[in-house]
Amino acid sequence: MKKTFTLFVCFILVSLIGFSQILPDNFSDKNNPGLPESFKSTKALKQRLDQIVYETYSLSTQQWSNDAKVAYTYNADGDVTSAVTYDYSGGTWVNDLKEECTYNGEGKIIQVIESDWDGSAWQLSKKCEYTYNVSGYIETKITSLYQSGNWANSLKSDYTYDGNGKLTLDFVSAWSTTKGWLTDAKYEYTYDGNQRISTIDKSTIDLGMGEWNLSRRNAFTHDGNGNLIHRDDSQWIGSWDVYQYEEFTYSNTYVLADLLLPYSWLLQYFYFAHQLTGTIQYVYNYDVVNFVQYRRGTCTYTQQNVGINSHVLVGVSVYPNPATDLLNVTLPDASQTANIVLFDLYGRKVLECPVAHNQSISISHLPSGMYICNITAGNYTSTCKVQIH
Repeated sequence: MKKTFTLFVCFILVSLIGFSQILPDNFSDKNNPGLPESFKSTKALKQRLDQIVYETYSLSTQQWSNDAKVAYTYNADGDVTSAVTYDYSGGTWVNDLKEECTYNGEGKIIQVIESDWDGSAWQLSKKCEYTYNVSGYIETKITSLYQSGNWANSLKSDYTYDGNGKLTLDFVSAWSTTKGWLTDAKYEYTYDGNQRISTIDKSTIDLGMGEWNLSRRNAFTHDGNGNLIHRDDSQWIGSWDVYQYEEFTYSNTYVLADLLLPYSWLLQYFYFAHQLTGTIQYVYNYDVVNFVQYRRGTCTYTQQNVGINSHVLVGVSVYPNPATDLLNVTLPDASQTANIVLFDLYGRKVLECPVAHNQSISISHLPSGMYICNITAGNYTSTCKVQIH
C-alpha cells in the first residue's frame, strides 16, 4: 500500500539545494566536458546557472506558491564558490543555508563547509572533505558535524569504479566514538547500453544478522538527446513500490560544455547533455489514490566569460560539419602540429590523436551524435561542436 509522502525526498540535480546535497554524495568528476582544463581555460561565453526557484503546489487552492530558492556565486574561472538557500516566509526570502567551496590547484573540489542561519548570523554545521585517486576520481568523502566548537566525524563514503570510469559502488560507513568507522549502507549503480545511469539501489546493513537489506531505488529514463527526462523513486516492500517521480525539461540550444553549473551537477554529468530548464515532482497521495504534483523548480541562467589561463587558437577549421566518415582539420600554420580530442556529450573521451595541417581523421567508428572537439597546440586551444551522422 502506498503512503502519502509530504516531505520532499532529495536526491538528484534540482531535487535538493546547494552543492553537497544535490547528489547522494557519490559521483566522480572524471571525463566531464564541463571540467577538462582545456575547456575551462579557453576564453568563452558560458551559460551560468545563477539560481533555482522552487514552488510547491496546493491541492486545496490548486495554485503554485514560492517555497525556496538557491543562488550561486562563481569565481572568474567559472567555479561555484558559494550557494545560499533561502526559504520564502512572510512574503520575503529569508536566509536558511549556506555552502562554501574550496578547490585545490587542479581545480578539484576538496572541501564544502555548510552553515545554518540562526536568525541573525551563520552558524557552522557540516563539512565535507574529498580525496582523489591517481586517476583523478573521487576516492573518499568524509562528512563531519560541528559540535561544541569542534568538527566530529559523521559519515564516510568509499567509491568504486569500473574500467570505463563509471561509479559502481558507494560504500557508506558511520562513525562510532568507541569503534571507529562501522558499515552503514551502500549504493549500487547500473548503466544502460549507452553508458547512461539506469538504476541506483540503496541497501542498509543489519549488523546483528550481517545481511544487506534493500531499501530504496532510483530508476532513470533518458531521451534520444541523452537527457534525463524521468526518475522514479521507489521503496522496497517485498517489491519496488514507486512513491514519487520527477520529470525534467531542457533547452537543446546549449550542450553541457556550454554551461557553468554547481560542482555537484558536474559530478553527475551522465544524467543530462543539454541545458536543464526546469523540473516537476509528483508524490503519491493516498487520500486521492493517485500521484499529484508537489514541487517544481525553475532554472535561471546568465552569461559569463570564463578562462584567462590560455590563448584561443584562431584560424582552425574543422570540416565537414556535419561529418560522416572523415573529419578534416586545417591549422593556422601549415608546419604546425596539434592534438585533437573528441568528447561525447557525457564527457567520455572517444578519440585522441596528433593532427597536422590539412589532415583527415577517421570517425567512421563513432556513433551518430553531437561531440565536443578540442584542438590544442602548445598553450593555444580551440573548442567547437561537431555533428556526426
